[in-house]
Amino acid sequence: MIEGFAREMSENDMFEAILFGHAAIRKSLSCSASSRAKIGVEKAPFVGVEDTTIYDRLKSRFYDEFKSAKQTSGKQSPGGCGAPAQRKGRSGADSRSAAEGRDKLEAFLRAWHDLEERVVRDLILSGTRPMAATIARCEISSGQVDVLPRVHGSAVFQRGETQALITVVLGTHAR
Repeated sequence: MIEGFAREMSENDMFEAILFGHAAIRKSLSCSASSRAKIGVEKAPFVGVEDTTIYDRLKSRFYDEFKSAKQTSGKQSPGGCGAPAQRKGRSGADSRSAAEGRDKLEAFLRAWHDLEERVVRDLILSGTRPMAATIARCEISSGQVDVLPRVHGSAVFQRGETQALITVVLGTHAR
């Protein structure tokens, strides 16, 4: 990835600088590869082990409760339904050494995220979105335009509990 912003340099000079840097990186990599070949060191393949025991335990204990909580109406209540389970998982992850506890906590949070993803997907596939809205149901939406007097365009939009304020200003000078 290359990131750059240069107002004082022409596009062609920037391109040449990128090519120069790329050539230096290639030279460094080839030197490193030849050194590895001379020494006889081979890169060890990465073998990842996926531990699903935490996910399986969470799914068996909290799937139904989580699914029913995700179907409650309103935006605030479904988001907090996992707090008690997360507190239980954190208390189990805090035992033993700090590094081991951090690893357990990260594994728990990853498994909890996967469970939430599964619950939401299952709800959508069954024809219900989270927060008890059906896919076929259209929520009432409303909008107003020209709500702000000092911009070229503005609007307020609301659908269900979602609200947005949109503004447009034309002809500004970027600095």
